[in-house]
Amino acid sequence: MGLFGRILIMLLGIAIGFTMVWKTQKWLDVFGHIGALEQKLGTIGGTRTFYKLLGIVIAVGSVLYVTGGLQVILVAVFGGLFGSAVPQ
Repeated sequence: MGLFGRILIMLLGIAIGFTMVWKTQKWLDVFGHIGALEQKLGTIGGTRTFYKLLGIVIAVGSVLYVTGGLQVILVAVFGGLFGSAVPQ
């Protein structure tokens, strides 16, 4: 994938992540409450908290993907499981 495609993915990821944090109630209306999260994270804000955290992870992850940081992190964490060396 070329640079244009990577930048497009980053902008899309940032936009989705931003709207998940900004308009959490809209996401909650569309996808509903998640029972297990309500029990673990709190009875009122468990699912909302999850949607906000997921939005932040998506936005940061898309920036890391474009800059190459995501690949470095994934290889550092999971590289030993598959026998690949950690990049320097």
